[in-house]
Amino acid sequence: MPWAIPISFGLLMAGFAGHAVFASIYRDMKCPEKFPAVLKYSYSITTIIYIVMAGGGYLMFGNSVQHEIILNLVENPNYNQVLTRLVVWTVVLNPISKFGLTLNPANLILEVFFSNAPFNLNIRGSKYRRIIFRTGLCFFVCLVAIVIPGFHRVMALLGSFSCFTISAIFPIICHIKLFGNRLSPGQKTLDWFLVILCSILAITGTIWSFLPEEILHI
Repeated sequence: MPWAIPISFGLLMAGFAGHAVFASIYRDMKCPEKFPAVLKYSYSITTIIYIVMAGGGYLMFGNSVQHEIILNLVENPNYNQVLTRLVVWTVVLNPISKFGLTLNPANLILEVFFSNAPFNLNIRGSKYRRIIFRTGLCFFVCLVAIVIPGFHRVMALLGSFSCFTISAIFPIICHIKLFGNRLSPGQKTLDWFLVILCSILAITGTIWSFLPEEILHI
Protein backbone atom coordinates (compact mmCIF):
# COMPACT_ATOMS: atom_id res chain seq x y z
CA MET A 1 0.00 0.00 0.00
CA PRO A 2 1.40 3.46 -0.94
CA TRP A 3 0.00 4.79 2.33
CA ALA A 4 2.30 2.43 4.25
CA ILE A 5 5.49 3.38 2.39
CA PRO A 6 6.81 5.79 5.10
CA ILE A 7 7.13 2.92 7.59
CA SER A 8 9.76 1.44 5.27
CA PHE A 9 12.04 4.47 5.76
CA GLY A 10 13.16 3.25 9.17
CA LEU A 11 13.34 -0.39 8.08
CA LEU A 12 15.68 0.50 5.22
CA MET A 13 17.81 2.78 7.38
CA ALA A 14 18.16 0.20 10.17
CA GLY A 15 20.25 -1.98 7.87
CA PHE A 16 22.88 0.75 7.47
CA ALA A 17 23.16 1.82 11.10
CA GLY A 18 26.51 0.31 11.93
CA HIS A 19 28.01 3.48 13.35
CA ALA A 20 27.89 2.14 16.90
CA VAL A 21 30.64 -0.38 16.11
CA PHE A 22 32.85 1.87 13.97
CA ALA A 23 35.02 3.02 16.88
CA SER A 24 35.67 -0.56 18.03
CA ILE A 25 36.50 -1.72 14.51
CA TYR A 26 38.81 1.23 13.88
CA ARG A 27 40.63 0.68 17.17
CA ASP A 28 41.17 -3.04 16.50
CA MET A 29 42.32 -2.69 12.89
CA LYS A 30 45.91 -3.56 12.05
CA CYS A 31 45.98 -0.76 9.45
CA PRO A 32 43.58 2.00 10.61
CA GLU A 33 44.49 4.16 7.61
CA LYS A 34 42.49 1.73 5.45
CA PHE A 35 39.32 2.37 7.46
CA PRO A 36 37.68 4.69 4.84
CA ALA A 37 38.16 2.03 2.16
CA VAL A 38 36.67 -0.59 4.50
CA LEU A 39 33.56 1.56 4.93
CA LYS A 40 33.14 2.08 1.19
CA TYR A 41 33.42 -1.62 0.39
CA SER A 42 31.23 -2.62 3.34
CA TYR A 43 28.37 -0.29 2.44
CA SER A 44 28.62 -1.17 -1.26
CA ILE A 45 28.45 -4.91 -0.59
CA THR A 46 25.66 -4.45 1.97
CA THR A 47 23.60 -2.38 -0.48
CA ILE A 48 23.96 -4.99 -3.22
CA ILE A 49 22.96 -7.81 -0.84
CA TYR A 50 19.89 -5.90 0.37
CA ILE A 51 18.75 -5.10 -3.17
CA VAL A 52 19.18 -8.71 -4.30
CA MET A 53 17.34 -10.07 -1.24
CA ALA A 54 14.52 -7.53 -1.50
CA GLY A 55 14.06 -8.12 -5.22
CA GLY A 56 14.25 -11.89 -4.84
CA GLY A 57 11.75 -11.87 -1.96
CA TYR A 58 9.26 -9.81 -3.94
CA LEU A 59 9.65 -11.94 -7.07
CA MET A 60 9.10 -15.11 -5.04
CA PHE A 61 6.19 -14.03 -2.82
CA GLY A 62 4.89 -10.71 -4.16
CA ASN A 63 2.69 -8.77 -1.74
CA SER A 64 2.44 -11.79 0.54
CA VAL A 65 6.10 -11.48 1.56
CA GLN A 66 6.34 -11.19 5.34
CA HIS A 67 8.47 -8.93 7.50
CA GLU A 68 11.04 -11.73 7.77
CA ILE A 69 11.43 -13.63 4.52
CA ILE A 70 12.48 -16.77 6.39
CA LEU A 71 8.88 -17.01 7.63
CA ASN A 72 7.74 -17.42 4.03
CA LEU A 73 10.37 -20.10 3.46
CA VAL A 74 9.44 -22.07 6.58
CA GLU A 75 5.72 -21.97 5.89
CA ASN A 76 6.07 -23.33 2.35
CA PRO A 77 6.61 -27.13 2.42
CA ASN A 78 7.39 -27.21 -1.30
CA TYR A 79 10.86 -25.78 -0.81
CA ASN A 80 13.88 -27.93 -0.10
CA GLN A 81 13.77 -28.33 3.67
CA VAL A 82 17.54 -28.81 3.99
CA LEU A 83 18.25 -25.51 2.24
CA THR A 84 15.45 -23.82 4.17
CA ARG A 85 16.88 -24.90 7.53
CA LEU A 86 20.34 -23.82 6.39
CA VAL A 87 19.03 -20.35 5.56
CA VAL A 88 17.12 -20.10 8.85
CA TRP A 89 20.15 -21.04 10.95
CA THR A 90 22.35 -18.66 8.98
CA VAL A 91 19.94 -15.83 9.79
CA VAL A 92 19.79 -16.91 13.44
CA LEU A 93 23.58 -17.07 13.84
CA ASN A 94 24.22 -13.74 12.09
CA PRO A 95 22.97 -11.48 14.95
CA ILE A 96 24.81 -13.61 17.52
CA SER A 97 28.12 -12.88 15.80
CA LYS A 98 27.71 -9.11 16.18
CA PHE A 99 25.43 -8.90 19.22
CA GLY A 100 28.22 -8.25 21.72
CA LEU A 101 30.04 -5.82 19.44
CA THR A 102 26.88 -3.80 18.89
CA LEU A 103 26.09 -3.62 22.60
CA ASN A 104 29.65 -2.71 23.55
CA PRO A 105 29.12 1.10 23.37
CA ALA A 106 26.00 0.82 25.54
CA ASN A 107 27.89 -1.37 28.01
CA LEU A 108 30.71 1.16 28.27
CA ILE A 109 28.26 4.00 28.90
CA LEU A 110 26.51 2.05 31.66
CA GLU A 111 29.78 1.10 33.31
CA VAL A 112 31.06 4.68 33.30
CA PHE A 113 27.74 6.06 34.52
CA PHE A 114 27.32 3.65 37.43
CA SER A 115 30.98 3.80 38.41
CA ASN A 116 30.65 7.58 38.78
CA ALA A 117 27.17 7.51 40.29
CA PRO A 118 26.71 9.20 43.71
CA PHE A 119 25.12 6.04 45.15
CA ASN A 120 27.09 2.92 46.00
CA LEU A 121 26.10 -0.32 44.23
CA ASN A 122 28.22 -2.43 46.60
CA ILE A 123 29.76 -4.30 43.67
CA ARG A 124 33.39 -5.12 44.33
CA GLY A 125 35.83 -4.74 41.48
CA SER A 126 35.36 -3.61 37.89
CA LYS A 127 35.44 -7.23 36.68
CA TYR A 128 32.27 -8.18 38.57
CA ARG A 129 30.62 -4.90 37.62
CA ARG A 130 31.25 -5.54 33.93
CA ILE A 131 29.87 -9.07 34.17
CA ILE A 132 26.70 -7.91 35.95
CA PHE A 133 26.04 -4.93 33.66
CA ARG A 134 26.70 -6.77 30.41
CA THR A 135 24.68 -9.82 31.41
CA GLY A 136 21.81 -7.62 32.61
CA LEU A 137 21.78 -5.60 29.39
CA CYS A 138 21.69 -8.78 27.28
CA PHE A 139 18.76 -10.13 29.31
CA PHE A 140 16.96 -6.78 28.97
CA VAL A 141 17.35 -6.71 25.18
CA CYS A 142 16.11 -10.31 24.92
CA LEU A 143 13.16 -9.51 27.19
CA VAL A 144 12.17 -6.52 25.05
CA ALA A 145 12.36 -8.66 21.91
CA ILE A 146 10.06 -11.27 23.48
CA VAL A 147 7.55 -8.96 25.17
CA ILE A 148 7.07 -6.27 22.51
CA PRO A 149 5.12 -7.60 19.50
CA GLY A 150 5.54 -6.31 15.98
CA PHE A 151 9.26 -6.65 15.32
CA HIS A 152 8.99 -4.63 12.11
CA ARG A 153 7.47 -1.70 14.01
CA VAL A 154 10.27 -1.73 16.57
CA MET A 155 12.88 -1.76 13.81
CA ALA A 156 11.01 0.95 11.91
CA LEU A 157 10.94 3.15 15.02
CA LEU A 158 14.62 2.58 15.78
CA GLY A 159 15.56 3.15 12.17
CA SER A 160 13.54 6.34 11.77
CA PHE A 161 14.23 7.92 15.14
CA SER A 162 17.69 6.66 16.12
CA CYS A 163 19.45 5.54 12.95
CA PHE A 164 18.61 8.61 10.89
CA THR A 165 19.78 10.83 13.76
CA ILE A 166 22.96 8.94 14.67
CA SER A 167 24.00 7.69 11.23
CA ALA A 168 22.92 10.53 8.94
CA ILE A 169 21.78 13.82 10.44
CA PHE A 170 24.31 14.18 13.26
CA PRO A 171 27.42 13.18 11.20
CA ILE A 172 26.49 15.57 8.38
CA ILE A 173 25.92 18.45 10.80
CA CYS A 174 29.30 17.70 12.41
CA HIS A 175 30.86 17.69 8.94
CA ILE A 176 29.40 21.13 8.25
CA LYS A 177 30.55 22.52 11.60
CA LEU A 178 34.07 21.10 11.37
CA PHE A 179 34.81 21.72 7.69
CA GLY A 180 32.27 24.40 6.76
CA ASN A 181 34.93 26.98 5.87
CA ARG A 182 36.68 24.57 3.51
CA LEU A 183 33.57 23.23 1.77
CA SER A 184 32.60 24.42 -1.66
CA PRO A 185 29.13 25.95 -2.12
CA GLY A 186 28.03 22.79 -3.90
CA GLN A 187 29.22 20.50 -1.10
CA LYS A 188 27.62 22.66 1.57
CA THR A 189 24.34 22.75 -0.38
CA LEU A 190 24.41 18.95 -0.72
CA ASP A 191 25.05 18.54 3.02
CA TRP A 192 22.14 20.78 4.00
CA PHE A 193 19.90 19.07 1.44
CA LEU A 194 20.72 15.69 2.99
CA VAL A 195 20.09 17.04 6.51
CA ILE A 196 16.65 18.37 5.51
CA LEU A 197 15.76 15.22 3.55
CA CYS A 198 16.85 12.88 6.36
CA SER A 199 14.97 14.99 8.91
CA ILE A 200 11.76 14.73 6.88
CA LEU A 201 12.19 10.97 6.44
CA ALA A 202 13.00 10.54 10.14
CA ILE A 203 9.94 12.49 11.33
CA THR A 204 7.61 10.82 8.84
CA GLY A 205 8.91 7.32 9.55
CA THR A 206 8.68 7.84 13.32
CA ILE A 207 5.05 8.98 13.11
CA TRP A 208 4.10 6.13 10.77
CA SER A 209 5.64 3.52 13.07
CA PHE A 210 2.98 4.39 15.68
CA LEU A 211 0.00 4.23 13.31
CA PRO A 212 -2.32 1.20 13.73
CA GLU A 213 -2.40 -1.51 11.08
CA GLU A 214 -5.99 -0.59 10.12
CA ILE A 215 -4.84 2.83 8.88
CA LEU A 216 -1.79 1.47 7.08
CA HIS A 217 -3.91 -0.97 5.06
CA ILE A 218 -6.52 1.56 3.93
